[in-house]
Amino acid sequence: MKPENPITVLKTAFLAISLASLSVNVSIAQCASTTQIQNYNVLLNGTGNNSWGFVFPQFSPAQGTLVAVVIKSVISVNENFQLENTGSSPASFTVNSSRSDDIAISAMSSPITYNYSAAEGPYTLAAGADTVGAGTNASPQYFALVSSHTIYDSITSAVVNFLGTGYVVFTNNPVTSATVTGGADYSIAPSYSDTMKISMTYYYCTSSVLSELFTNFSVTKEDGPLAKLQWTTTNEKMGREYVIEESGEGKDFDSVGIQSSLVGSNGNSSYSYNYTLLPSQQGTLYFRLKEVDADGKIEYSDIRTIDVSGPRSNYLYPNPASDHIEIVFGQPSLQGWDLGFYSADGQMIQRNRISGSASTLIYFRQKLSSGVYFVRSLNLDNNQISVLEFVVR
Repeated sequence: MKPENPITVLKTAFLAISLASLSVNVSIAQCASTTQIQNYNVLLNGTGNNSWGFVFPQFSPAQGTLVAVVIKSVISVNENFQLENTGSSPASFTVNSSRSDDIAISAMSSPITYNYSAAEGPYTLAAGADTVGAGTNASPQYFALVSSHTIYDSITSAVVNFLGTGYVVFTNNPVTSATVTGGADYSIAPSYSDTMKISMTYYYCTSSVLSELFTNFSVTKEDGPLAKLQWTTTNEKMGREYVIEESGEGKDFDSVGIQSSLVGSNGNSSYSYNYTLLPSQQGTLYFRLKEVDADGKIEYSDIRTIDVSGPRSNYLYPNPASDHIEIVFGQPSLQGWDLGFYSADGQMIQRNRISGSASTLIYFRQKLSSGVYFVRSLNLDNNQISVLEFVVR
């Protein structure tokens, strides 16, 4: 029977990090630059039936593109037992030992498992005495049940849960046991010692191949629903294009904008791009620049991140407007919104009641003359008011 053992939590013990070129046989996507390795490992020593909990860091997308994760555990188990015939007649017994491992990982839907069994014997033992411990014992009493057995899993298509700035949580619940067959009159006292070396290795492509070209690349969260990207370049050339790419998880990037190259003094240029945040975007956003030369050569910048958690302000576009505007609400409203449109002198020119949607397109009921106008948005859930300005030309 598995004894009840406390959970030992190991967060940073036996932590090792190394960077090197790819040296193991895993199936991964090709990298434009040398594939890099980041490795974490922990050594666990127990009594065969301990329960373990520990964590390794997630992979930060700012380091590059994660292409594979390899989880490995090297298991060794030693068993020591004393078997005795407690019956009144000689008998033969076989000791059936078993070991199972179940490594659950928060970033994976299925655990990594291992099952092994071995039979020792048969042992023919003389009749025992009335007193337990006075009979004939089986020999040998000590042997290696499992010797440096490796179990592993290689993940190449579902690495998104390993990305971030938090931790990957591991739990390991091994079970080691022994049963006896051959007779009913026996006594066995097994004990175990086990060692598990568990490692998690990230294989990734570095994306900082333009470190000598890009300088001062930054992304900042601005007031309102904007992320501002700024970068400068050296050795600028005409015909280049800079594609702004964004990702919600740091792996798959989408193109959200483009800038054409500008040649400044000494071949240096400065760029700025405003990215409009959507109400659905929360948490960490990842940005990078894709540089496309006139001859089709493609290279990438480092990845930059911003945190867009928390409530957002309402915003509208286009601005300047002509016959309509679209309002995007930065916070939810179940009951909806009451919208009032006003001219610069305070006269109401239009009113709309909107259901609880994330955005709305409003056409002006009359042609508005050129000038400055305001729209007041009342959240009917909490009576909070937002006032936005727009221009009609």
